[in-house]
Amino acid sequence: MLGELVSRYKTPFVPFPENPKTIKIGQFEVFEYISPEMMLKYIRQFAYKVDFNEFNHVAVNLNGGLFLFNELTKIKGYDKPPILIEYHRPQNGFGSIETIPVPKELSDKKILIVDDIFDSGGVLKGIFAKVGQDSRAIVAVTKNGIEGQLKDPRIGVAVKINNVWIGGYGMDLGVKGEGQVFREHPGIVVKK
Repeated sequence: MLGELVSRYKTPFVPFPENPKTIKIGQFEVFEYISPEMMLKYIRQFAYKVDFNEFNHVAVNLNGGLFLFNELTKIKGYDKPPILIEYHRPQNGFGSIETIPVPKELSDKKILIVDDIFDSGGVLKGIFAKVGQDSRAIVAVTKNGIEGQLKDPRIGVAVKINNVWIGGYGMDLGVKGEGQVFREHPGIVVKK
C-alpha cells in the first residue's frame, strides 16, 4: 500500500543556505549545502531507526549507497558484508536500468536496500519489484518538489533537501573530470 514518505520515519528538512559557504574539493569550488559535521549528525539520528538484523540481507546500490552503508555500519557495529547491486535512473526517466541485478534467490526475502538519493523513486520501485514484499529501503537524501515522486512507506530517508543537483555523500556532481572526488566527500555540496 502506498502512502506518504514520512509515514515511517520523521525526516528533517534542511533548506538551501541563504548565504552558502564556498569550499574547495579537489580542484573544484562549490557551495556547501550541508557540512560534513551536520550530515553526520543527521545520519546518527537516523541510525537509531535502522535495524540491519531485522532483514535477511542488506543490498547496497553501488557508488552512492555504499557510502551510507559504511557510515551506518560504523555507528551500528554491523559487520556482515552487503549484497552489491547497481541500478541507475535513465536520463529524464522514471524507471531503472540494471547493471548488477538483485540475485534471483532473494526474490522472496526481506531485504534492506541502501541507496544514496531518492529522486523520482524509479530506481527503488525497480528494486522493490525484485525482492520480497516486506523489504524496505533507506537513503541518505531526498528532494522536495519532484513531480510524480513515488510515495511508499517502505522508504526511510535521513534528510530532505531542496530540489537542486547535489554532490557528496556518495553522489557525483555531474561535472567533467571530477572522478570520485565528490562521492567521497562526507557533506552535501552544490555547483557554484
